[in-house]
Formats: sequence, structure tokens, C-alpha cells
Amino acid sequence: MARRQHSLYLILVYIYMSVSLFGFVGEHMKPTQCVTAPTYGMYSDSYHPTGLKGSMVIWKTAKITIHARKNSKARQRRHIIYSLAFLLALAGDIETNPGPQTKYPCGVCSKAVIRKGVACDTCDQWYHPKCMGMRDLIYKNLGHASWHCCNCALPNISDFLQTPIESSTNSFDCLNTTISSVSSIESLDQNYSPVARSSPLTQAQRVKRQKRSLKVCIVNFQSVNNKKADILNLIDEEDPDIIAGTETWLNTDIASAEIFPANYQVLRQDRLTSSHGGALLALKSDLTVERIDSPNNIEAVFAKVKTQLHGAPLVVGSIYRPTNNDQQYMELLTKTITKICKSHRKSAVWLCGDLNLPDICWDQLNVKSHQYATNISQTFLDTVINCGMVQMVDENTRENKILDLFLTNRPT
Repeated sequence: MARRQHSLYLILVYIYMSVSLFGFVGEHMKPTQCVTAPTYGMYSDSYHPTGLKGSMVIWKTAKITIHARKNSKARQRRHIIYSLAFLLALAGDIETNPGPQTKYPCGVCSKAVIRKGVACDTCDQWYHPKCMGMRDLIYKNLGHASWHCCNCALPNISDFLQTPIESSTNSFDCLNTTISSVSSIESLDQNYSPVARSSPLTQAQRVKRQKRSLKVCIVNFQSVNNKKADILNLIDEEDPDIIAGTETWLNTDIASAEIFPANYQVLRQDRLTSSHGGALLALKSDLTVERIDSPNNIEAVFAKVKTQLHGAPLVVGSIYRPTNNDQQYMELLTKTITKICKSHRKSAVWLCGDLNLPDICWDQLNVKSHQYATNISQTFLDTVINCGMVQMVDENTRENKILDLFLTNRPT
């Protein structure tokens, strides 16, 4: 700002000096006084030998002087314009070749998005698919679903597949006087916040403190009733916010309170025809949960979870597909998933569970083998693509196959 004011000051000073200088010259060099009058005195009718012819010489002389003055003024104007342009270029705060302004810049590389791009449904920021690491097949199917950028998506979510790294320090070592990690600083701030403050927290600070990450565990129980101790150990070690379980093998004679602690609310969908199969969602009691209706003849349970973000809730589902070739079951399941995704376009959707679909290659998004009927695998794969979801599990979950899946429409 100071540099720009300095440049403007130099320009104004130059204009003032130029106007003053040229105004002084123009005022004292009038043609009638400086040229014509002395010539008329020297070449009067009485002294000039040609008489009247001398008057013609005087007129021609005056005319030539007037034309010279006009040309001098034009040169003065050009001199001022060129000098001002030179001073503007020397100022350093004006681009010499600004070029056209980019109408839709990419949010990552800042280059123009012209032919191929995707816009966030929340902030309307455009991105190149390559800059977002988006596959071509997913990009082609984004017209059927909403998409949100990293800045507008949910808060950071803890990894639901990896176990937190435990501290390897010796409990008998001397106390360390310095805090060595950022995570310890955050825990220290949360656990030892002062009772009173010199100034109250602003609304933005309150919202920021309330945000937390959600941790999800995907479990294939194969009889919940026979693994009560293992479930309690899992809750004690991992402390998950949401548990998506399949093959629960429960029925109406077994209450959820017999298995899960009191700080969890459990939504179940037991198999009606036998004591096997089934699915459940166990969510912490401090989460605001609303169950989403789904057909009773599919082993799936869906719920809406209200998050700290203002806007649409999080949609979570636990799904199980039996190991058979029932095409009607798969069609009913995919119709239910499509309906939920369409009715919650602005929400983040998490679908977890054991689908028993080892024939699908999730890297290439095609059906590569035929352990089950091809139509079953292809129907589910088409539904995932049409709903704009991505399968996040990239490691084998059972032998050399990926059976337990985590599907989401917000992979970022």
C-alpha cells in the first residue's frame, strides 16, 4: 500500500511540473508578440522595397509560426502520455500483461477448469478430477449423485480398520518435563481445561471444541451370544462410536442389554426364518440416532446420526447378504440402498457389512470370477456406481478375498 501511494505521488508531482512548465512557455511565446510583431516592424510598407508584398511576407511568417506552435503542443501531449506510462511501468504494482481472468479456477492447482471438471455441491468450487485423484468411471457417474470437496465434508474420521498405536514408554521411567507429540497436547487441553477464563469463549471456539471424530468398527460376529466377553474387550480397547455387525445369530428371546453395555443403543434386524444371519448397529448413547425404515425380509439396518456439523445427518447402514444365489434378495437390497441414497443426497452415507461378493474386483470395478451368479455381483456393482459410492477396504478380510466392505459417497 505504501509503495502504491509513493508511485501515485511521483505521478502527481510529474504532472504538476509538466503543466506548470508548458503553461509558462505557452504564455510567453505567443506568435503575435514573439514573431509577427518584430517582423512587421522590420518589414513595413515604408521600408520594404516591394511595398504591399512585404505584408504578404508578414502573413506567411505568422502562419508558419502558428503551425509550429500547434505541432509543439501535440508533441507535448505525447511526451506527457509516454512519460506517465513509463512511470506506471516503473511503479512495480501494475502488471504489464495481466491477461484474461480465470472464470473457474481449480481449487488445487488454480488452473482453469475448461472441459473436464467437478464442482462441490456446497461451496461451488471447481476441481480437476485428476487433482482429486478421481477415477474416470466414478467421474462419469457423478451426474446421478451429489459430491462435496474435502473442506465441506465431515470432520476427520479415525481409521476404522487399524488399531491405535499404543505407547511403548516404560511406566517406571522418570516423568518427562516436555510434551513430545501433538496428540498429547490435544489430550492435555481436553482433560485439563481451566474452570474459569479471563474472557468468555466465542461461538466459533465453542463449536470447534465440540467437534470430534467418529470411530467405526465392522465386525462379523458369527453368534453374538457366544462372544459376549470378546465384544466387551473390543469396546474397552477400541472405544468405537459405531459398531456395524453382521451374522449376529440373534432372535427375539435375546435382549440387546444382555450383550452390550448401557452406554450403547442397539438397532437390530434379526433373520426371521432361522437363528443365523442378521445385522445390527450399536451406537453410543450420546449420539442422536433415528432409524430409517427398510424391508423386513432383508438383513440390513439403517440409521441417521446427527453430527456436530450444521446440515444433513450422517447415514449409516449395516448389511448382510447370505451365501446363496438369490437374485430377488439382491434386487430388493439394491433398491433399498438406491432409495436411501436418493432421499439423502446431501448426507454422507456409510454402508458397512459382509456382502459375500468375492467375484468383484474393486480396483477395476468389474466382475472377474464366478463363485456366485454373475447377475448378483453385477447388480450390486452397478448400484454402487450409480449412487456415486466408493469401496474403501483395499486389504483382504478373509483369506485372499475382500468380503467385508465399507462403501461411502464421501471418500475424501
